[in-house]
Amino acid sequence: KKKKKLIGYNAGTAINTGDKNTSVGANALESATSGYNNSVFGWKAGTAITNGFHNTLNGSESGRTLTTGDYNTAYGSETLYNITLGNQSTVIGYQAGYAINNGNGNVAVGYHSLYNTNTGTQNTALGRRALYGQTTGSYNVAVGAECMGSGNITANNNVCMGYAAMYNITSAGSNVTLGNSAGYSMTTGSDNTILGSGAANSGSNNLTTGSNNILLGHDSTPSSATVSNEITLGDSNISSLRCNVQTISSLSDARDKTNVIDLPEGLDFINKLRPVKFEWATRDGNGKNGSCEHGFIAQDLQKVQKDNDADYLNMVMDNNPDRLEASYGKLVPILV
Repeated sequence: KKKKKLIGYNAGTAINTGDKNTSVGANALESATSGYNNSVFGWKAGTAITNGFHNTLNGSESGRTLTTGDYNTAYGSETLYNITLGNQSTVIGYQAGYAINNGNGNVAVGYHSLYNTNTGTQNTALGRRALYGQTTGSYNVAVGAECMGSGNITANNNVCMGYAAMYNITSAGSNVTLGNSAGYSMTTGSDNTILGSGAANSGSNNLTTGSNNILLGHDSTPSSATVSNEITLGDSNISSLRCNVQTISSLSDARDKTNVIDLPEGLDFINKLRPVKFEWATRDGNGKNGSCEHGFIAQDLQKVQKDNDADYLNMVMDNNPDRLEASYGKLVPILV
């Protein structure tokens, strides 16, 4: 005799060669034939299992369409509801992993977590509606309510922590975000590292499609929504940048340069510049306001570059025309 414990109307009525199954609830494990070592509890839980094995389903209609999947664990009503061939997934919470079909190795904890995932594999979602909108993406980690929670997500290899972090992501890949609402507006940008509450989502130039950016600090803001290959340190209130050394080293090897000539710009160029003293009165009201400094006016630098046909000097960053930024360090070779 096959070992089975069946309690409930039509529970396990089709079991033939299956062994060591336990079912509790009306229609639970109803269609099982050769499956074994399954434990199902709840109305219509695992009702479609035929020869799946080592599944634990606890909740009304949990794993309802599961047929041949193995080693799945589901706790909560309608968890793993649409699974058929998927293996080794663990879900906890009402309708967690609801749409998983043949995806493998997924973990979802929280109401509607990983809800729309179909064939995605090896995803981890912790929090209410975490990874809610993902369909086919794989190898994502989302920790926090609404984290990666919207859209038709097909993204892969993302790590996201914080409430609503990377909320609007669609097909972006290989991003790392940490902080509430960090990277909230990103859709297709990839290879970004965003750390800090509201980072890349401060309300100004929220990053959307840019790639290979690094933003560090609360409300740190990129120069534009689509910029790539940029590093931003801190928000607009940062007043000093500290390190144990004074300069940053960068590639300057002669073997990596060609067409080398003496710099055409020199003292004539310098004499056209206007060094100034000024008081900050920023339009966004940041922490510099009221303080005095010395330096240059970005528009003046742009004009001198243009007048000398020397835009290659790149002393002014104008990705965002409404917020010009100057690179004073570019003046050193000219001064020498």
